[in-house]
Amino acid sequence: MDDICSQARVPRSTFYTWWDKYEKEGFEGLKPKSRRPKTIHRTPESVKERIIAIREETGHNEKTLQVLLEKEGICVGHATVYRTLKDAGLIKRLKKKRRQKTYKSWSRKHPNSLWQTDLCIYKRRWLSTFIDDCSRYILGIELFKRGTTENILGQLETIIDDYGKPRQIITDHGTQYYASKGQVSGFTIFCKDRGIQHIFGGIGKPTTLGKIERFHRTFRATYPRFNSLETFVDYYNNERPHAGIGYQIPSQVFSKVSNMS
Repeated sequence: MDDICSQARVPRSTFYTWWDKYEKEGFEGLKPKSRRPKTIHRTPESVKERIIAIREETGHNEKTLQVLLEKEGICVGHATVYRTLKDAGLIKRLKKKRRQKTYKSWSRKHPNSLWQTDLCIYKRRWLSTFIDDCSRYILGIELFKRGTTENILGQLETIIDDYGKPRQIITDHGTQYYASKGQVSGFTIFCKDRGIQHIFGGIGKPTTLGKIERFHRTFRATYPRFNSLETFVDYYNNERPHAGIGYQIPSQVFSKVSNMS
């Protein structure tokens, strides 16, 4: 046996594995066998229909759909969800290859440690949103006719009354938040008077405000299904699994981490 293992360059355990097969089945036991499972579990049509229905209603990806299905008592892997969507023609091929990420995602460990805020145009109105960096919880969202500092500060005052003040707020260098020529903006003064540090995202570094910018994309894709900002916020905070926090619900993370801290 030692000579055989030495010449074949295999360990003794490999020798015994094949020798046992030979003793039990002879040369037939040494032939390659199919690795295909003896039992193939097929996805029930009712589950496939539910996968497609949720996808068409929400547009979520396979991992988010898996979480939503589990809440309904349907246990199915995200690979099965993907295959179902692909077979139904609901997976679009990318025209260009996605560029590989060259940065690492980051999040604060506690709620109210850092809030992100920004403005964007939505149907000729100004959308102003504040989200918690740790939990992705929407603290406040409003549509204004004018994107002024005064409107934003009124919104922020209400949010602080509801949730307390954060340690820091990060914004871009928009005129609503930043004053040029060495002056101090009204937004910065407002924060300083309340013991909040106002910090700015790096110019040309989109990752510093990536969470709020990603939220704007989600808002544009999802909001048309809702009748009001209130119903949208309730869905986003209390029902929608968020990929950035391990497919948990923002309100659960916001309250859970708050209680721990």
